[in-house]
Amino acid sequence: MNFPSYLLLTTLTFTGWNSSLLPAQQPVPDRLAIQDVCWSPDGKKLAFSVIYGKADWSDFRPENWQLIVYTLKTKKTQVVAKGAMFAAFSPDGHALAYSKYRSGGNWDLEIYDLHTGLARPLTTDSTTRESGPSWSPDGRQLVFYGGKDTQRELFVLNADGSGLQKISNAAPYKCFNPNWSPNSDHICYYLEKGDNRDQIYLTDSNGSFHKNLSQDTLHNYFPGWAPGNRIIYASNDETLRIMQADGSGKTTVKGIASFYGRLDPKGKKIACIQKAGPTQALALSKFPVRGKVEKLFTLQEYKILQAVLESN
Repeated sequence: MNFPSYLLLTTLTFTGWNSSLLPAQQPVPDRLAIQDVCWSPDGKKLAFSVIYGKADWSDFRPENWQLIVYTLKTKKTQVVAKGAMFAAFSPDGHALAYSKYRSGGNWDLEIYDLHTGLARPLTTDSTTRESGPSWSPDGRQLVFYGGKDTQRELFVLNADGSGLQKISNAAPYKCFNPNWSPNSDHICYYLEKGDNRDQIYLTDSNGSFHKNLSQDTLHNYFPGWAPGNRIIYASNDETLRIMQADGSGKTTVKGIASFYGRLDPKGKKIACIQKAGPTQALALSKFPVRGKVEKLFTLQEYKILQAVLESN
């Protein structure tokens, strides 16, 4: 399965979309899909990727993904890159690393300077596909997943693009979405074995071990770090869970349904992707979740944003 198809399949699967549920006499509605979300180190901004199209994805093109930065205080929304997804803020908050679509089905890593507005390629191998970058705590390295053809391994490289090192040997299985701990060399990711029971794993920057943390029969994915050296991840029942870095103390995040969630650096807010009818929305809530969950970005907000961009 190639890279763009996997991403599209991920979106379709986790939203639970079934076009056959639409009455035949009704027009097919448009929809918005949101793939990922991350916090800036100061907790003042969110970065996420969106794509807009027909509900059956007959018009899907990977170059239509848009990477957006949202400032919470001002509610300002900025498109920083097109054909881009799976962003990560640098530890100093000055840059974003993300996966950038190239012609021919290739995906490379790119770094965008939020101060200058300039982007530079981090990887340029046209025979491989890279995605899901995450920064080391000192900002000197990044971990990501990728490889040739259907291969999906974990790699570490320097922030200047040098020193590429493979730190997994998962084939024929596949590694996805590594996240580097903000205070250690530990890296969490999820491993796909093709059995619909993906599991959350832990390794280090050298790949010296690979430990199954979730160890259950659920379909687990999209792990990220939470305050207190904990890991937040989603399961196929749209439940977010949090556990310690050794796999102990698993708890369920109550009051919210989502397939992708991230706690802010202080652990007081949670940003997540939720269903919103036949489409998706980016939501925000205090943590622990009590009461109303605010919808930050929906299909309506996307259309407003596009209208503003087209008028300029």
